[in-house]
Amino acid sequence: EGVQRTTRFGALTQLLGGFHILPPTYFEKDGQRIWRKHVLVLFEQLLRPMGAFIAYIAAATIVVLAFFPGADTGSLLFMLAALSLGLFLVLFWMWYRYRDWENDTYILTSDNRLLDVEKKPLALSETVVSANLANVQNVRSARKTPLEIIFNFGTVTIETAGKEGTLTFDFVPDPREVQAIITQAAERVRNEQRQRERKQRQDELLDWFHEYDKLRKATGESPPGNSQR
Repeated sequence: EGVQRTTRFGALTQLLGGFHILPPTYFEKDGQRIWRKHVLVLFEQLLRPMGAFIAYIAAATIVVLAFFPGADTGSLLFMLAALSLGLFLVLFWMWYRYRDWENDTYILTSDNRLLDVEKKPLALSETVVSANLANVQNVRSARKTPLEIIFNFGTVTIETAGKEGTLTFDFVPDPREVQAIITQAAERVRNEQRQRERKQRQDELLDWFHEYDKLRKATGESPPGNSQR
């Protein structure tokens, strides 16, 4: 069943036809539950390029006011090209930092796996750490700083019995909810595995009785408790 989530921006999002003022940090797609790091992490990553953008606009304004009135055509074209290149580089830096944040995801897949995906923009690199839900032994969440407590984000640590070791979901919004979702999913997988093992044992026992019955009929042996008089 899908999780119904209500946010303070829910009404405004519906009014705008699904447009997100801020990029979603949790969503469901193709049976997968996907988390991103908190939006504050995105803001922190954009601080430097945004500062560079503001400084660039201020510098460009000074250059235009100082040199454009008396410049010849060649100088104007050169300055326009330089300003355009600088603007492109600053905007590209902002885009790169945004995409770097957007591509890093934590996923609970439809085939019962946990994925920690770190993917750089422009396919520069990609790292995926995975773990099977059946191997999850313990799930812990923590909010360690006042900022994490105020804005409700933190770390979820997933300990597994497999070779994967420990997975860490850093800076996820509402870590207690993430912990509960993963814990419930792991328990569901373990219950399904126990049911399959129980059914397999029952099937093996039925097969054993079936083979025993065939062997008894082949040797003419009477069933237990039916002695001939």
